[in-house]
Amino acid sequence: MKIYFVHAEWCSPCKLMEKKLEQLTNGGIEFDLVEIDVDKNIEFCRKNNITHIPTLIVEKDDKKIKIVGNKTLDEIKELIQNG
Repeated sequence: MKIYFVHAEWCSPCKLMEKKLEQLTNGGIEFDLVEIDVDKNIEFCRKNNITHIPTLIVEKDDKKIKIVGNKTLDEIKELIQNG
């Protein structure tokens, strides 16, 4: 599973999401993390219709799941596990 973490250095909710991603790793969920800074990767954001941050794009089993906004850890786990 691969997770694209779309964020910005100046974004406070993004910093909270970063901590939740660390908790997922510590909780035994394995994934490759790709960090995308919106200010440095404008083309990626256009291509993937990123309009809000933080955004997670989860690639799993040939499916993409987009998680927009600062969700709870349990919400993120559920979306990742159940799509």
